[in-house]
Amino acid sequence: MRKLTLISGVTILNSKQQKDILGGKGGGPDGEVMACGCDCAGNVTGPAYCSFIMSCPQVYTC
Repeated sequence: MRKLTLISGVTILNSKQQKDILGGKGGGPDGEVMACGCDCAGNVTGPAYCSFIMSCPQVYTC
């Protein structure tokens, strides 16, 4: 960890700052995957990145 502080522009986050970070690969309760969804035709809805992180069933009934 000490070597990371030698990199220009690096700052150490305190525990509150770490808890405020949103997003990530898995999404999570407050992550970016919350903006994604499925429509009645089975298409992924939301921002363009949603199709990379989730898929919808081909037969989706509303």
